[in-house]
Amino acid sequence: MDIDTDKLDISTLPEVIQEFAEHFGIDTALLIVGKYSGIRLTVPKIVRPDHPLVEVIGMDAYNRLCEYYGGEFFDIPKMDSVVRQIKHRRVIELRAGGCTVPEIALTLGYTQRRVHQILAKYSLHEFQLHLPL
Repeated sequence: MDIDTDKLDISTLPEVIQEFAEHFGIDTALLIVGKYSGIRLTVPKIVRPDHPLVEVIGMDAYNRLCEYYGGEFFDIPKMDSVVRQIKHRRVIELRAGGCTVPEIALTLGYTQRRVHQILAKYSLHEFQLHLPL
């Protein structure tokens, strides 16, 4: 799934991604999650130009990462959980914007049943939004 970071509500993402996004930008944060999804990332105390992170985020962001977090470790969330959160948020946005459940299902590749489950989870079912099915 392509992630439109311009419309992304960063506050809905896991805390570690929010923190990285605050310091390095959301694109860099998502690159880290994409590469280190589901594992513990230890940030080096000493900058090494041959470190694998340099290839992922570039030397400038890597230098800043080491400066801020050298010696610390982070449990990076799985990318699929991040994408799921983004898609759930999109379901809510589309519904609030007046889209029908079938339209949302087709747009996001969900079943209608799954769209109803997501809306119910966030207490935004069609009865509360007073929108057409």
